[in-house]
Amino acid sequence: NHTGNISHAFSSVDSRFDELSAPTITAAITEQEQDLELAMGVDSLTPVVGELITWALTLTSYGPDDGTGPVDVNITLPAGVTFFGSSSSDGSFDEMTGQWQPGPVQQGDVETLEILVTIDPGTEGDDLTATATITASSPQDLVPGNDSAASTVTVADPTAPVVITTDTLL
Repeated sequence: NHTGNISHAFSSVDSRFDELSAPTITAAITEQEQDLELAMGVDSLTPVVGELITWALTLTSYGPDDGTGPVDVNITLPAGVTFFGSSSSDGSFDEMTGQWQPGPVQQGDVETLEILVTIDPGTEGDDLTATATITASSPQDLVPGNDSAASTVTVADPTAPVVITTDTLL
């Protein structure tokens, strides 16, 4: 936590008070902080066209303080997939805006979001990458280096040549 003091001396406009009798107010301020981390994975690294795959996102709070408001996570799905559905441990995912808003996330909490998509025709051989980034949290995340995640699949190409090698023992 960051701490600091604020002091302010008041002066009076009333002539009955002089500077020596003016009250002084001191307040201690403690700034809350937290470390949130995003991780992303997928259940099939080489899907085929038409396959239903799941991108899984994990949001972990390492504290040291608890969250006091929701966390905004922006998720971008790649061209070449069609949204099928989602499931979240907290909050909901809006496929139109790409926003997931769990929270507040307490120290030690792990929140998850699963996004189901199908692989579109015409993507054979393509790399498709989904990304996620924390765009806001309360308190502010003071370790931004782990606030983004990405996961890539390579769509299988059934027309790619298959090479078979054999070893013959005599």
